[in-house]
Amino acid sequence: MRFIFILSFLTNPMKIAIDTNIFIYSSRFRLDIFSRLRGNEICATDSVMRELEKISKGESRDAKAAALGLDILIKREKDGSIKILKTKTANADFGLLELGKSGYAVITQDRELLKRLKAAGCVFGYIKQKKYFAFEGIFK
Repeated sequence: MRFIFILSFLTNPMKIAIDTNIFIYSSRFRLDIFSRLRGNEICATDSVMRELEKISKGESRDAKAAALGLDILIKREKDGSIKILKTKTANADFGLLELGKSGYAVITQDRELLKRLKAAGCVFGYIKQKKYFAFEGIFK
């Protein structure tokens, strides 16, 4: 049986880890992820930050959105809205998978990472209809 929860229906604060593509997506489509996730402990990993830096220096269509996402991440870290967690791996996906296994809900749009999180029995979320976060999994 599959359960999908829209964040506004959750009452208990969660620990939430955000993937690189969520910062890019939110910058591109003007989605304020911090107001949507208010009341929860939000974090990103150092490898996500490195990925945003790398993409923002490139010439892809996501470079501008990654630069804006990186600026938002840095500003939000300074004001205490988000924590940057150190990971043992340079790969952002593996770091997020480990956080998912340790009790964090991971928000991503990466289909492969979503499959791995689901297979590991983790709570995961994704953007739905360009404005909501939907979560799946068993909340503890």
